[in-house]
Amino acid sequence: MMQASADNQNELYYAEQASNLEHRPWWDVPSYLTGPIKFGAWDGVFVSIMLNIFGALLFLQGGFIVGIGGISCALVIVFLLIWIGLAAGASAIGICERTDVANGGLYKLLSRVLGAKQGAAVGIVFAFGLTVTASLYASAFATAVLGVFGKNDIWAIRGLAIGALIIILLINLAGVKWVIRSQILFIIIIVAATVDFLVGPAVKNDAAQQAEGFWGFKNNNIIHDNMFPDWKFQLNNKSALDIPSYVNIHEFFGLLGIFFPSICGVFAGVNMAGDLKTPSKDIPKGTIVSILVTGVLYIVFIIYFGASCTREALVENQMIGGLISASKLLFNIGIYISSISGVATCTYGAPRLVRAIAEDRSIKGLEYFEVTWSASKVPVRAILLVGLIAIIFLLAGDINTIAPIIANAFLLVYGVTCYANFCLSKAYHERKRREKLQAPAPSGLNNLPSEGMFGQDLRDTTRDFQIMSQNARRGTTLNDHIEDSFAIRSTLPPSVENPSFNADIFVRESDDVDESPDAAIVDNDVLEHSPIEREEIRSQPQSWYKFLCTPTHSLVAAIFNTVLMFLIHWVYALINIAILTLLIYYIHVTSPGLSPGLAGSFSFLDWLKSKWREVFSPSKNQEQFLVIAPPAMSAT
Repeated sequence: MMQASADNQNELYYAEQASNLEHRPWWDVPSYLTGPIKFGAWDGVFVSIMLNIFGALLFLQGGFIVGIGGISCALVIVFLLIWIGLAAGASAIGICERTDVANGGLYKLLSRVLGAKQGAAVGIVFAFGLTVTASLYASAFATAVLGVFGKNDIWAIRGLAIGALIIILLINLAGVKWVIRSQILFIIIIVAATVDFLVGPAVKNDAAQQAEGFWGFKNNNIIHDNMFPDWKFQLNNKSALDIPSYVNIHEFFGLLGIFFPSICGVFAGVNMAGDLKTPSKDIPKGTIVSILVTGVLYIVFIIYFGASCTREALVENQMIGGLISASKLLFNIGIYISSISGVATCTYGAPRLVRAIAEDRSIKGLEYFEVTWSASKVPVRAILLVGLIAIIFLLAGDINTIAPIIANAFLLVYGVTCYANFCLSKAYHERKRREKLQAPAPSGLNNLPSEGMFGQDLRDTTRDFQIMSQNARRGTTLNDHIEDSFAIRSTLPPSVENPSFNADIFVRESDDVDESPDAAIVDNDVLEHSPIEREEIRSQPQSWYKFLCTPTHSLVAAIFNTVLMFLIHWVYALINIAILTLLIYYIHVTSPGLSPGLAGSFSFLDWLKSKWREVFSPSKNQEQFLVIAPPAMSAT
């Protein structure tokens, strides 16, 4: 009987894959319908990301964005979102290429780089963002269905959205492997709906449609009227964004927050690393190309909306895309499929992310959601939790209310991912610098006489000053160096003082334990294989997209994402940052001893200080060396 590869056991969806794999007969041929398969850059990464970031939100909200902000501001918003998505995706790619992380999704990736505390905290925020995104897609589905019948009642939309969400959750409890296997079919339907939209203005233009606000490309005045924003546009005697019309910059970022969820799926390729044939090649290619293709399609849709419909129709009619399309039915099916696929993907990923964090025991108290059901290990309790939160947000507001909440959560995750890539790069350079400092003495010193007092003393003196210089850079005091030199620092056994780096290390979560070398393993011990902080960090390989993975680009993106959180909604931004900070502090108090991560030795504040000295005090930034001249040698 076939066995699942051990390399995939960190993958979030490994339990479902392994269950299928072990029960397949020997004669069964893998296919998209039965049994686990390996995807590539196009049928796996590209398709998954396209399904997550292209579809329902653009079809429903694209016209509204153009109607309020005009073509010019809508294009600026699209360019900003594509850059944010590229920066976040490229940062995740850069981390994958520098480390041995291949499976486990974004949560494992950040835990490996920044440490288990930060990774678990960001993982919770990420799961929350996915949960609220499920609410948004469910609301989009209900809006599209009721829009066909001309109904726009808020409670009708909420009721239908909750019903659709509950059905998807019930299917999720039984296993939703069909989501992954059916993604090719889903993307074909969405592509057909897109083509239907693009050919619409060329084949449709009658008096009845003109009365509804659709003119096709035959009225040149429309594109001029829709070119620039109209922040004071009134809808039913109310500001379209329900905010003061004189604060134009707030209105711009309000629109950006509404449209931001359309770029919230850029990590789909990273999260499915265990399902890929060659992750190191498939993830970069599929991620970057899918974001660029989506960006081009967004630009085309924005121009079509602005060039074919009046401003009033764009703002008032969320189903204006169906009016533009050649076949309204096909366009609506595209919305239904993309929104249902979004709900299923989010309600599939968020509970398994919560279960993965619970299984790692990083957050005390979360182990309650570790419980699974059936051979496929369906996280029942986590699914119920995700469903409850999603329903609460459905009852709290509509698409325009939910979207800024999603934007802030994902901006925080994207910013931390960019920062993690920056830290990993700087940690790599720090390690290389240490290796140079710890390099062997020059060959001339090694060739000194091996016998006699002079040769031995000079070698010892040189070695001592090298050690003292290295210790000074690490902050080691002179007393520490003296204790090390005379072997009076410690009397611990060698097995404890110098543990094998390849051995398994048990980090205890409780302070009241037996710390002897042969102590028994207790239930609250956390097993960590080979300390992460001592693993190798590779240099960034050469590639056509390397400029996107540079630490400078990642740092700029991280800062921009943080600022953008406050510009979109400063209250939501403060809440997200406060929750993240409290989670990290709670993990630090309740689960001490977790891995510090590959970049644990890097300090951002120290880096800032060094850069400050380089710019404003270059003379003080010079490294000080003590040079001892050897005694004069008389010729013999």
